[in-house]
Amino acid sequence: NFGGAPAQQWADASSDGAVFEQMSNMMAESAGAGSGDWYPSMGQDVQNGRPTEIDFMNGEVVRRGIELGVDVPVSAAIVEAVRRIDSGDLVPKMQNADAILKSAGY
Repeated sequence: NFGGAPAQQWADASSDGAVFEQMSNMMAESAGAGSGDWYPSMGQDVQNGRPTEIDFMNGEVVRRGIELGVDVPVSAAIVEAVRRIDSGDLVPKMQNADAILKSAGY
């Protein structure tokens, strides 16, 4: 249970637009925004030009993948892109998603 919703509901939100909308509204209400204008903390950091916690979050996924011999190319590509955003070498924009997937082999 996270944020008042079971884990399966969060998982379903990734593929079901109606569930995503429901979860978005729930998060907006809990954030006090009253609409779908909530942002994850890392997104807020990027938006406000603050260093992110990419190495402590997604970077940990990459480190664990290496330890266990599990290839995590998308996570590794995301970490690299966000590090570049943090350093000012990459401008945050939606088109980065395509470049991240391409560099991960997709």
